[in-house]
Amino acid sequence: TPTPTPTPIYPFPKPYEPKPEPKDRKANTDTKDRVVDIIAKTEDPVEQKETKIIVPEPTLPVDFKDINGTSYEAAIRDLASRGILKGTGEGLFEPNLSITRSMVVELFYRLSRDKELTGHMNPHTDVKEDDWFYTSVLWATEKGIAKGTDQGTFLPEKLVTRQEMALFMERFLSFLQLQGEITKPFQYGDKNLIPEWSIQAVEAMDGYGLVTGHDAQIYGPETTISRGELAAILQRLIQLVK
Repeated sequence: TPTPTPTPIYPFPKPYEPKPEPKDRKANTDTKDRVVDIIAKTEDPVEQKETKIIVPEPTLPVDFKDINGTSYEAAIRDLASRGILKGTGEGLFEPNLSITRSMVVELFYRLSRDKELTGHMNPHTDVKEDDWFYTSVLWATEKGIAKGTDQGTFLPEKLVTRQEMALFMERFLSFLQLQGEITKPFQYGDKNLIPEWSIQAVEAMDGYGLVTGHDAQIYGPETTISRGELAAILQRLIQLVK
């Protein structure tokens, strides 16, 4: 049975940024579908030494009712205390909620110091100028971080699989001109299920310890990435950048 697509999550109010937004950044005034802000708005964040991504100091209080004892608790607390990730309301974080393609590119756009968008051509028929992810999708496409389909679509609400997250991360690191260090061999029982288009990124990002397998035995290339796992991935990215 196909995994149902969750109600679109409106993320990312503007966090602290050293450079202004591009002039074509569109504000979304439709609040009907706003369920959660994933990147928090911080009033006066304290930023660490300059890196290629924006990494505020962990100074904010964190009190989610649904993360205690979970495998991602430490990462969620770390990212939320930095004002990078935020809960879904009513004291919840909902760590098992899956993330979408538009949310990943928006997150990378927000974290990146380089937000320059030199061109304004939109190759995606399903990305409109008044979409909240419009600029981040164009930015990620221009930088080579994300690509659309052969049919000219971006599929912004498609859930992100593990192998897709690995490919996103590999391209983001290339854009940042960063490289990790392979720390372990790729020895999952389902390696033969990983397609040619993603295997290089999958092996590299797993070896870097950034986008790892579903468990110690199974990589799970088609399993989706949750909010909790996203927090862990971002925490590892911050550690790599630092």
